[in-house]
Amino acid sequence: MKTQIIYVGLFRFPTGDAAAVNVYSIGKALRDSGYDVIFAPGNSANRPQDRIDDASYTYGGFQYYPQSEFRTVPLAPLRRLIRYLAVGTNTLRWLRSRDNSKVRAIIFYGESGPYYTRLQAFCKKMQIALIPHSVEWFDPGHCVGGRYGPIRWDVSLMMRYFSPRSDRIICISSFLEGYFRNYGCRVLRLPPLIDLDLARAVPSEERDPSGPLRILFLGSPHRERWDIILAGLIEAKKNGTNVCLEMLGTDHEKWLNLIGRNRNLAESLGGAIRFHGYVMAPEAVAAKVAQCDAGIIVREDARWSRACFPTKVPEFLAQGVPIICNLTSDLGDYLKDGVNAFIMERASIGEVAKCLARFASLTGGERARVRAASRQSAVAFHYKTHISEIASFFSETSQMRPES
Repeated sequence: MKTQIIYVGLFRFPTGDAAAVNVYSIGKALRDSGYDVIFAPGNSANRPQDRIDDASYTYGGFQYYPQSEFRTVPLAPLRRLIRYLAVGTNTLRWLRSRDNSKVRAIIFYGESGPYYTRLQAFCKKMQIALIPHSVEWFDPGHCVGGRYGPIRWDVSLMMRYFSPRSDRIICISSFLEGYFRNYGCRVLRLPPLIDLDLARAVPSEERDPSGPLRILFLGSPHRERWDIILAGLIEAKKNGTNVCLEMLGTDHEKWLNLIGRNRNLAESLGGAIRFHGYVMAPEAVAAKVAQCDAGIIVREDARWSRACFPTKVPEFLAQGVPIICNLTSDLGDYLKDGVNAFIMERASIGEVAKCLARFASLTGGERARVRAASRQSAVAFHYKTHISEIASFFSETSQMRPES
């Protein structure tokens, strides 16, 4: 029987959010390295076609056991706090019920202190390595309850106390890598990974050069500079650039509520913004991405944007879709201006309009070269590119100290 690695935490699997694609790809790299990988995601079971029995499911050759850790109905504030503090209870109950004699490590995806401390006690007792997978450092403004809410303090405890005391850790950015190395952690830095073989199975779309530029925003809209994006689109249109904004992964009304005082900018664009709602299946997301000319990411330069890495980047590049963006996180290591991206010198309205005009001025042949370069650069995010370093990192886990 193969040595097992269990992936647990606050992610959905096998579909439902960007984390699903990332952990699934890391799971493939571990499987190719000789491990039996099992997933215990936080979502409830939602794919009856994957079902093996009452508790277990299979997807892509992996067994997974949904743990129903996420809240699915609105709760009063006190009950919501109690539920938050109890997160991880279902997963620990499942772990205690199974034979863990072949488990080398448990990877924890998320930033929940209550969940992590429960795992920590279990792993110490069972002599199993516990490896945090850190992909965020939330800004207080991104947390429910704001600066003084319990989630903000929980995230601070994870980032300043629990995670840095781990023997080793997986992280998504050089910012987090440097932070954890300063505490003496052994660090495996992985950008968001994809399976390029699956991504490239999506038929390539021919874009209509006479139609508007189709600029895609993909995923959760909560962190973008919508004031800059929307005003930049308006300026570009005033300057003669025919452009429309495609929105995939968000609801129209929720987005309008989110952008608040920038609603007037959205209303002035009218039909130049098109909403496609939520799409769960990765292949359906890839097909939508393939229909667009470029993706767009505009974020402020702050600790949170340096710590994370936009998971949509490999999804764009894999479909030959270049990216209009300002440089945050490690984007400069992967994106080159005029090659697979149109990079803003800074996050500003004028820079958005300028990049859109530059893209619109490309000939058909130039656009084809940009698409080809974008597809080629996606190799850096292919899970097979990282198998060797992942295998090396986990080969030493048998010598790790248990969590203290």
